[in-house]
Amino acid sequence: MPTEVSNCVVDVGTGASCIYPLLGCRVLDQSYRFIAIDNDCQALTSASENVSRNSLQARILVREGSLLAPLGKEERVSFTVCNPPFYADPADPGMNPLRTSSGGLPQMVTSGGELEFLKSLAKESALFPNVAWFTSLVGLKRDVYPFETYLREMNADRVVRTSFQIARTRRWAVAWTFGSGGSVDLKQKSSFRATIALRWKHAESEDVLTAIEEFFQKFNYRAERSKMKISAEGIEAIVLAQGNRRFEVELKRSDSQPFTSARTLESVAEELCSDLRSRI
Repeated sequence: MPTEVSNCVVDVGTGASCIYPLLGCRVLDQSYRFIAIDNDCQALTSASENVSRNSLQARILVREGSLLAPLGKEERVSFTVCNPPFYADPADPGMNPLRTSSGGLPQMVTSGGELEFLKSLAKESALFPNVAWFTSLVGLKRDVYPFETYLREMNADRVVRTSFQIARTRRWAVAWTFGSGGSVDLKQKSSFRATIALRWKHAESEDVLTAIEEFFQKFNYRAERSKMKISAEGIEAIVLAQGNRRFEVELKRSDSQPFTSARTLESVAEELCSDLRSRI
């Protein structure tokens, strides 16, 4: 299978079902190819059988190894996906009777737990400039902010998060890149506006302002607050009410200073909106 094409997706820890590549073949066009990675021999055997059973050998390549190690530095990849093991102890999965999983022990348990697994993945991701975007599911809420903080400490150019809920189960997805991602330069764009849909009816503009202030504080930037506006490091965040449970937030440059040398105004807005949606 030619893996030098740019429309290549890597599944880290594909598991016995190889479900992400199989689903990808159904929802993405024929130009996409997939590399399914796992370090469990038994899971790889089952994954290969599933690929063959669906006659997708020409689009899915199964490789043995840990994290991104089986990926060649010359292989151009659009993005990676990962559903990490959530637990540090084999006893943990059975502690919550509402939480069920069909995965085997290697797919659910890892030394150090989910956060340590994600940090290891992040460390390796910095070594692969041939990958445009890295993504991972995050199963435990307590791991979301520490993981995002870790990525920023590693100087990831952009970190984006979303969340989704099915019945009683809530999960988060984090994406990051060490490349420009095709963003416009901060000097070329003076404002960025986004509408944020809030989760709670009782959320007021004061709640939004407080959340924005805390967002700036994550970057160790002192925020100055006045009425509906917060400014920090040359950027102003203006909060405009937009009807029930919705607010419009505009980020604009207040002077010539950049927010950071690595982040564009657009990427800061994306992180801010993602942060607010998950917290308010």
